[in-house]
Amino acid sequence: RTLGHRLGISAREIFARDEDERGGLLQARACNEMMIAIWSQLAVAREVGAEGYPDAEFLPVLLSKADMGEARGYLRSALESALDATT
Repeated sequence: RTLGHRLGISAREIFARDEDERGGLLQARACNEMMIAIWSQLAVAREVGAEGYPDAEFLPVLLSKADMGEARGYLRSALESALDATT
């Protein structure tokens, strides 16, 4: 949940900062798509009562979306922030 939340915040900050720049728009879109992928993964896991780690395709999907919008830095920041929140 924290990871999705952090990516949503990043998308909102990019939109506010770079609303006229195409690069900023691509990064914000990538953050938004990663957030949706995370929330979708959580929703499916809850529906089936799954616990533990996401499926093996989850990280490659996130990396693909991050690369598409040149947003790996935002993904890394969100991951680090989410890990800090759990320790």
